Amino acid sequence: MQSIYWNENCSPFWRGISGKDQQKYRSGFAYTGSTVQATGHAYMYGSKIIRRSRDDIFFYNGGLPAGSVIYKWDMVYSYGAAHAIPSLPLLINGRSYIFRVLAEADQESGFYLRLIAFDREDHMVKLQIIHGQEGIFEFPHEASYYTVELVGAGCHQLVFHRIDVEELTPDTDPEKIDWDRLHEENEHRRRLAAQVVDRYLRREE
Repeated sequence: MQSIYWNENCSPFWRGISGKDQQKYRSGFAYTGSTVQATGHAYMYGSKIIRRSRDDIFFYNGGLPAGSVIYKWDMVYSYGAAHAIPSLPLLINGRSYIFRVLAEADQESGFYLRLIAFDREDHMVKLQIIHGQEGIFEFPHEASYYTVELVGAGCHQLVFHRIDVEELTPDTDPEKIDWDRLHEENEHRRRLAAQVVDRYLRREE
């Protein structure tokens, strides 16, 4: 299992450019067609975003229009435009994955996930909506990359934790997936990796 977190509200490149240029790039929030050039991640207009911890993000926007992209994750970037790295797990063509979102909104069914797959020519080859907590997404054979969007559906306040992604095999029963165990194993590996990096950096000093 892999997990997707709400990372930066915008790319490092976005923070470093002028207000005039930011306004030019804000059209990226429409996210029509390929999003390779996107530089912003979160819906910033009138939004209050508090990062309380890695998996506890508070979002509020009293004027959020329904259908707006609250946050967006990219698998592929134009590095020259965004100066950022991919933020999604790699998927294998033709295989199916279950996406499970952990978040709470002030309205029932106040948000949904939108997954969009593109081919090598940046043409959309699949768009899928996941309502509720989880849904199954098959990565198309002709797809080269994909994006994930957290879309508002009438909510104005949301607490986001993470999105868990697990590959489905013929032997997998989605009802019997032990998400808590898989998440704890992920966190254990992350802590071990952090310790290795820390020891390496201390040795370099």
